[in-house]
Amino acid sequence: MKILGIHDGHNATACILIDGKIIACIQEERLNRNKNWLGFPEKSIQECLRIAKIGIEDIDYVALGSKYMISREEFLKEKFPENLKRPSRFIHVLRYTHTYDIIKSVFYKYLKLRGKDKIKDRKRRIARYLGISEDKIILVDHHLAHASASY
Repeated sequence: MKILGIHDGHNATACILIDGKIIACIQEERLNRNKNWLGFPEKSIQECLRIAKIGIEDIDYVALGSKYMISREEFLKEKFPENLKRPSRFIHVLRYTHTYDIIKSVFYKYLKLRGKDKIKDRKRRIARYLGISEDKIILVDHHLAHASASY
């Protein structure tokens, strides 16, 4: 089975696995020379396919490394102080209070609801860009992906 892994967040990366073995993996910053690149790893995908000596038509699945997707613009906006009123900033401030766990669970439910349309749109755009069916794109829980990599 051939899998193209894509992380399009902070330190965007692409990788190719063939029958569970990592054949190629590269961060976009290595190719576009922009440190900590945040966004879709176009060049990384092409380089991984080249290294693996396969085409996109050979890929069985595309795994996206997050169930919650946020655009580059949204991510960057959250990094600026003028956005302290945003839910994520509010939660950051409450991190050390006893209400943090409650607020966090509510926020993740909010993200899940808000993100459903964005996920569908993101999957649609990626499928269109790669020229594949949306059915080939799967979402992998970010933390589960980290845990899986440790075994």
